[in-house]
Amino acid sequence: MPGELIDGKKIADEVRAELKPRLVALAKAGIVPGLAAIIVGEDPGSKLYVKMKGKASEEMGLAHWTVELPEKVSERRLLDEISRLNADLKVHGILVQQPLPPQIRLDAAVSAVDPRKDVDCFHPTNV
Repeated sequence: MPGELIDGKKIADEVRAELKPRLVALAKAGIVPGLAAIIVGEDPGSKLYVKMKGKASEEMGLAHWTVELPEKVSERRLLDEISRLNADLKVHGILVQQPLPPQIRLDAAVSAVDPRKDVDCFHPTNV
């Protein structure tokens, strides 16, 4: 049996169309969902990906923040930033952009994100 070609753009458009009325209803209730993306270092591909997420968020009426940390940031500093975003009621979703530098353990970073705010579903609870 031959494989079926998936039209990713069509699916994305359908998801956006389905979400839009829900986001409008939330906005009427005074709730603007917010996405925070954390990027560590200067990887061009990562920066482009986060920029695209920001643009898509804006198009859907979401608030969006990008937290940029230097390549040599300590794991503790990253975990503190994740903790701050977990506690921020304006932030409903958190994205920790990969790759991370070698001094930061990926499992520590993804486990630090509140599972309810884990956009990528990498937290052990969400896997």
